Amino acid sequence: MVLPDSSGSFPHVVIVGAGPVGMATAILLARQNVRSVVLERRDQPSCRQSRAVTVQRDILALYDRLGVADEIVNDGMSWSLGRTYYGDKEILQLRFPPHGEEIYPPFVNFPQFRIEEMLHDAALATGLVDIRLERTVTGFEQDDSGVRVTADGPEGPETHTGAYLVAADGIGSGVRRRLGITFDGWQTKGRFLVADFEAELPFRRERRLWFNPPFYPEGIVLMHGVSQRLWRLDWQIPLDADADVLTEPERVRARIATVIGDHPVKVVRSNTYTFQQCRASAFRSGRAFLVGDAAHVVSPFGARGMNSGMEDAENLAWKLGLVLNGKAGHALLDSYETERAAAADHNLELTGASMKFMTPDGEPG
Repeated sequence: MVLPDSSGSFPHVVIVGAGPVGMATAILLARQNVRSVVLERRDQPSCRQSRAVTVQRDILALYDRLGVADEIVNDGMSWSLGRTYYGDKEILQLRFPPHGEEIYPPFVNFPQFRIEEMLHDAALATGLVDIRLERTVTGFEQDDSGVRVTADGPEGPETHTGAYLVAADGIGSGVRRRLGITFDGWQTKGRFLVADFEAELPFRRERRLWFNPPFYPEGIVLMHGVSQRLWRLDWQIPLDADADVLTEPERVRARIATVIGDHPVKVVRSNTYTFQQCRASAFRSGRAFLVGDAAHVVSPFGARGMNSGMEDAENLAWKLGLVLNGKAGHALLDSYETERAAAADHNLELTGASMKFMTPDGEPG
């Protein structure tokens, strides 16, 4: 039998991972008066790397319910035009409908690390979320009465118990591995360098995508405005490129200058990444649920990564809340995998097609 931990407390849900999906799950549970403990291996609330940037209109509505939409809308950069170039010629424009009667624009660009920080503060403000940083999960058990999670913390081993476990611990999910759930998919041969930088630019609020432009004939370049002064550039790079060399500040500044010209620039962060398309073979095992990147990973083209993870959180949290408050039976939880696995398959199909177009030799076989 799973018993309360040594503190005598019994959080209803144990959440592994304090990224945006884990924190959103905790806040949505708290809105239903459900307590949770969040275990995060990092020593700070945010990743501070260049990750997701585009927030869809429906997810902005979710952030409104979480209490963090105002800063995203006010400080982020909205756009409704995507321009695509081949060489030095523009070959396509994608225009999305303006606001109209909608409260929010179709897309707003805003950095993931700041969303994580805001959700962290919002979760603490509920008084029902216990966030434990520097906790590395080392084990997991479950039975008919609940779950027990062991973790290494700053002062040694800890045990955390609850009625359910939500694994929001990312693409390398240790919970998923311990559950024996496979994570199958494929990895593109396209690798990218991403740089976030501050600059005052005379550019319109639009997304620009270049294929083999004169300033970078080696491959693809993508440019986004991230906030009022923050911009992002992505360059396709060789698979064997040395990340440490590529991310040297002076080299990054030189790359940026080839795209935007002679403007003062402050490089905020830079890193490399490789696209992947992966899906867990199951989104649930007993009392444990996978959400976000622990359940599915897609390429960033199409803005379906963090956005779909937030949809996972919303779908699962209201169901857990009803069950834990005695307003619904446990059978309701079966619908989480049915609905979110279907959504993941749809997203994988669409982003997979985009990946094959962007890097056509990306899928083996």
